[in-house]
Amino acid sequence: MLYLRTKLVSFFGPGPGGELFRSTWKWPALRALTWLSVVFASAQVTATAGVVEKDTNYSIASSDCGGTVQLDAGADGLFTLRIPSPKAANMVAGCRVTAVNADSRRGKLLSGAPAGLPALLFPREAFIIEVNAAGTGWNVIVGPGRWLAPAGTVFYVDSAAGNDGNDGLAPGSGAAWATPQHAVDVLKQSVDFGLTRDGPVIVQFADGVYSSSVGSGIWVNGPFPGAATSNVNINAESCPVVFKGNPTDPSAVIVSSTASDAVTGIGGAFFCIQDMELANALSADLAAGGASVIRFGNLILGRSGNAKIRSGHGSAIENYSGTTIHLTGDSSSVFWGLVDGNIYITQANINIDSDFSVDAFVLSQSGGGLFYKRNTVVGSGVVSGAKFSIDSGGYIYTETNDVNIFPGNFPGKFGGGYYDSRSTP
Repeated sequence: MLYLRTKLVSFFGPGPGGELFRSTWKWPALRALTWLSVVFASAQVTATAGVVEKDTNYSIASSDCGGTVQLDAGADGLFTLRIPSPKAANMVAGCRVTAVNADSRRGKLLSGAPAGLPALLFPREAFIIEVNAAGTGWNVIVGPGRWLAPAGTVFYVDSAAGNDGNDGLAPGSGAAWATPQHAVDVLKQSVDFGLTRDGPVIVQFADGVYSSSVGSGIWVNGPFPGAATSNVNINAESCPVVFKGNPTDPSAVIVSSTASDAVTGIGGAFFCIQDMELANALSADLAAGGASVIRFGNLILGRSGNAKIRSGHGSAIENYSGTTIHLTGDSSSVFWGLVDGNIYITQANINIDSDFSVDAFVLSQSGGGLFYKRNTVVGSGVVSGAKFSIDSGGYIYTETNDVNIFPGNFPGKFGGGYYDSRSTP
């Protein structure tokens, strides 16, 4: 299948990076054309009819054969283009239709889309379909490909007012998605993150509770397509995707799971998360595995089945310098590094908001561990449990050699590993 993305020769020239149907297109001029020629590297597609503009729900008709259906903004931006059965619409074999989402801000829903087309056409995307030789269905001649999301694009999730059948490109009812996992799935399946080197894509959460009973509240498996790899700048701008809650009141956005971690990144995932509460997880509040990188700031970490933060198998979890970490609720540990997993906590304000129990505040095992430097611990809560536990080649680096630096009412446990310059038995 071809994709309406690159190697375009048009009357107007390509958009940024050779992209097709982006904001630089001269739509008034396109409306005036009686024909449109699009030349690709390996095929040429020619439409001989005119352009039909639609700004509300529309079903492709036989009169559109050989022409272009241009989808404009409409009253609220989101509406549906229906692709009917060719027989029901009295279309003959060879009927070819081009559809273009001319809206620069909102997606358009596709109903009845044949295999090879997505259910959502993002801004400035397009496709060409043709009735097959039998006249019974549609062939996709040119698909839209992945949407090259501009830096700073915001997707919205709202557990109360959202619907996963929306486009996610505006807040509130009729626009926002309902579940974080749907947002992740669409981003992974349909979006190209090649422009996020200039700034991240944002997934903005409305106030509410986001709980999963079938997996993690947010599960990211693998890198976001086209995104830059992790870099040394530990801040939100360094990430291709940032999951954002409420910066003024992080407790207003709660992500939890009764089946797994509240938030998981595996298989080389790379993202940031901030301004929300992660709590009531069957496993960890925030977990990374399989050489993933997660960066975070301004989080409340609540009750969890094992660690509040767990990093394993060559992964790294890092805080934004100078941000606040609120701790509350029982867990087996606060920081757990295992199997070469690393946790970096630097210049953080750690607030113990309430009394809670741990087996060990820090648990380091099997080559994994914690870098813990220049942090401040405050709050009225009391932590019950060991200050740390090191075994099987785990490590803790604090630059202080102070074994009492961590909260806890029992001393740390040494079982084989490293604490600063000290090698444990």
